[in-house]
Amino acid sequence: MSQYKQEKSWEVRREAYSTIINGLTLSKNQALNILEGYDPHQDDWCGSDRYNETKRKMFENLKISYDAFQKNRLFLSNDFIKKYEAMRDKMNDDTNLFPPDIDENISNTLQKNVPLLEALAQAGIQ
Repeated sequence: MSQYKQEKSWEVRREAYSTIINGLTLSKNQALNILEGYDPHQDDWCGSDRYNETKRKMFENLKISYDAFQKNRLFLSNDFIKKYEAMRDKMNDDTNLFPPDIDENISNTLQKNVPLLEALAQAGIQ
């Protein structure tokens, strides 16, 4: 029975980490696409349908990641939890920012932290 519990716990951790990292990776790529859209037409980009659709998808993927994080918190490593929460705090620390600064903050935070979180996730399922 103990081996069954260990295997089940590993499966839950693997699925949790996979869902979280997948959502963050998609968001990271979408955030980069948003930043690339500012050049060369910064003023036109923020009002465009493509900007709004990409941003909607990015936030949708961030929500999927966050929901999986919250649901599986007890199965995640403490280091992963701390890093994930610090990343979210940094992304949410933009109350005085407007585009493109807000988009740059989100993109830079994801670019920096997703690879670190992925490494922690891999360590958490080995």
